[in-house]
Amino acid sequence: MLNKVINYSNFFSDQQLYEGELTDFFKIFELLYFDIKNNNQKLYFIYLPEYARYSNNKNNDIRDKFRIQIENFITKNFPNVEYIDIHNEIFSKIQNNLKLFSRPGRNYGGHYSAEGYKLISEFIIGKINETP
Repeated sequence: MLNKVINYSNFFSDQQLYEGELTDFFKIFELLYFDIKNNNQKLYFIYLPEYARYSNNKNNDIRDKFRIQIENFITKNFPNVEYIDIHNEIFSKIQNNLKLFSRPGRNYGGHYSAEGYKLISEFIIGKINETP
């Protein structure tokens, strides 16, 4: 079962993220990985997209750059970590993906709607159940 959750955005300011500073994230991830590995646990890294990605396309190229850098870092250095990209797996396949957020259009974009949480949780549970 999942014992730890890491949200990389809590470790950095928006300015650091948009300036390309991922060094601290990589260090924190390595510490987390070895802690989990030493306890014989499975690590899932889940990329959860933010409201701004869909409400305006400003900075999506930067968001994608960091998402790809993080994905490459994890998949190349830690092949037994399950990387789950909710943007690619769910949100990019839905035409009106703003409906997956609560109160779209009111700048409350930090939370998903009931439908968004349902799709995300069902997808993650499916991935966990697939893993041997």
